[in-house]
Amino acid sequence: MPVQDIPIHACERQLLAIIGDNRNAGFIQKWTCEGCGERNAANEPHKLFIKLQCEHCGTVTDIRLRGCGYALLMSNKPLR
Repeated sequence: MPVQDIPIHACERQLLAIIGDNRNAGFIQKWTCEGCGERNAANEPHKLFIKLQCEHCGTVTDIRLRGCGYALLMSNKPLR
């Protein structure tokens, strides 16, 4: 089953609802490259980007148009 990216503002709302002010939780933004279709993860955690470059083919994807997803990070120590 392929991953479906959602609008960036929806990701932001979900992350705020899930993580809130919890310093032991964070996320890594994920997106699908518009050039080659590969799934990528941002190199900088705890931040949403509006444009990201594919590590496979180099295409820059506009996240505002394509959407994105995220992977949650949880720890027993502060992440941020």
